[in-house]
Amino acid sequence: FVTNLYKHKNFLKAGHIFNGKKAVKKSTWNFHEYPPSILTDNSRNFALGIEFFDQFPWQSNYNLGMHEAISKEGFEKYEAEVQLTEELSDVVVMRFYTSSEGRNKVFNLWKENTRSRYDLRKYFRPKNRWIKKNYLQHFTFAYGKEAFEYKKTKFKINKIIKEGKEFGGYDSIIFWHQYPRLGLDNTNQWELYRYLPEDYKSIKKIVKECHLNNIKFFIPFKPWDVRSNESLDKHAKFLENFIIETNIDGFFLDTMSSLPESFLRIQKKFPSFEFCSEVTPKEQRQIEQLTSSWDQIGDIRRNYKVEVETNMFRFVFPEHPLNLVSRWSVGSDKDSIIKRAAFNGTGLVIWQDVFGCWLPFSKKQKQLIKQLKKILVKFHDIFFGNNSIPLIETLSKGIICNQFANDNQRIYSIYNFTSKKIKGPLFSFEYNADIKVQQIYGKMSSIIIKQTKKLNSVCSTIDPNEVILIHVKY
Repeated sequence: FVTNLYKHKNFLKAGHIFNGKKAVKKSTWNFHEYPPSILTDNSRNFALGIEFFDQFPWQSNYNLGMHEAISKEGFEKYEAEVQLTEELSDVVVMRFYTSSEGRNKVFNLWKENTRSRYDLRKYFRPKNRWIKKNYLQHFTFAYGKEAFEYKKTKFKINKIIKEGKEFGGYDSIIFWHQYPRLGLDNTNQWELYRYLPEDYKSIKKIVKECHLNNIKFFIPFKPWDVRSNESLDKHAKFLENFIIETNIDGFFLDTMSSLPESFLRIQKKFPSFEFCSEVTPKEQRQIEQLTSSWDQIGDIRRNYKVEVETNMFRFVFPEHPLNLVSRWSVGSDKDSIIKRAAFNGTGLVIWQDVFGCWLPFSKKQKQLIKQLKKILVKFHDIFFGNNSIPLIETLSKGIICNQFANDNQRIYSIYNFTSKKIKGPLFSFEYNADIKVQQIYGKMSSIIIKQTKKLNSVCSTIDPNEVILIHVKY
């Protein structure tokens, strides 16, 4: 049964699109929820979603194996060991979603069901809402020439803030001063603050200047510096004293994707204090407790090609801000970072001094980031609302499209992943005579609306390897 579904011409694996008759993967996800694969009829109106529900423990989770089979080699080669008994054995659990409104509706049904299992109240606490508008985060390498004046032994925080306006203004700063110095001797990450020109007073002065400019301030935590005779409770106490002494706003969890209980208790004493992790959380408890993270491309040693594709996590949990970063990217890869952020409606990490290696953004790239931030601020409720759908159906080959929506407005992000200019119909939505359509980002071109009794089709031109954003108001 499942093998026959897999071979059907209208069968689409999760995170894929139809580019003509060919299915192409155009997304990434790295968390323990798996969107359903979808089968549609020839009209594409009726859709059936098939989910192999993830469950714990994973070592006996046949559904996880089924998901991997559907994503890689196919069901013909999938094998599962079964211990036969006289009782029925629960080997595979399939959940079906049905829709008469196409495959876009199937994703929404799955998302509603998935989110219903999560306790997301922490994201909506009044004193923590500032983290949702942390669009631009500057990675400040303390001892690089961007941030430190060696002749005067002074941090150039005002210079950092001033230059940040070229990007649209930083919303937060991560002050990174321990690595790569940490580990040369027995000095731990907290003791290294004594090496600053004015000890803890250096941090306090920088924090004060940041707050005067409406910029939040993070310091990092290195879990790999927890010594064998130390506990996380001890480090939590260090952090608590540090907050009292310097008035910092957040803690950046280096290499981590979860929030330790010891740190979680800190937020009870300091309700507005926030945590941001380097790695996107994967499991339910992590997602419930850790309310912001990076969307990082590449690793600590080398660059990876930055693909403009949909980040599925961002659409399932839009209240969890992701800041896109690819530390070693240069040239056109930096262009792709900006395009990927615009396509997914996310913020960025501005990291130019990578531990002494100067990899700056160009003037044009700064202008694009400034324009993107302005749009994210203006249309925040649309981008970060809960009604958005990734990889909606398109009307032309060679493009992918995300839909962001609230009650009466939508923003469509469209990416031309080909090497040729595409001119023609891009996407459609339900007919409405009273609409306003405007391009708000990307190389401008004229927009034509073609109306039928049931649909409005949006037609325009997109250059190769470009992203545009179109705003629709009812």
